[in-house]
Amino acid sequence: MFEFARNAAERAPAGHPLVVLPLLAHLEMRLADGNVGLGSARFGMDLAQVQERWIDAGPEPHPRIIDDRSLVAFYLSRLERRSEAGVQFRAMGRFASTSGWQYTLLPRQAFLRDRAAALRLRGTRQ
Repeated sequence: MFEFARNAAERAPAGHPLVVLPLLAHLEMRLADGNVGLGSARFGMDLAQVQERWIDAGPEPHPRIIDDRSLVAFYLSRLERRSEAGVQFRAMGRFASTSGWQYTLLPRQAFLRDRAAALRLRGTRQ
């Protein structure tokens, strides 16, 4: 699964939705064994690639961009990188997705809690 996701992400142009695919693979792996894997070197490398090739490059608009931004915000929130998560939450505007949070005990509440914490840093709310 990871090999396919990473190969697809590496072949995709910067900003393309496929660049986020390795993070989805990590989410699927979390479902399989209950391990978030946030501390692994491989996860760190995958997140760094998303940072460089998707966030910094400027994501292409597409129908699932809110889900992608939500997934990135989920992982950044788990890593307590709230300022970076806030950028994704602000980019989502008034839209929401539980992508990432859907496997927490209370997805809606967890999303709203993390969103509020990330946006509170700059005193801005959507």
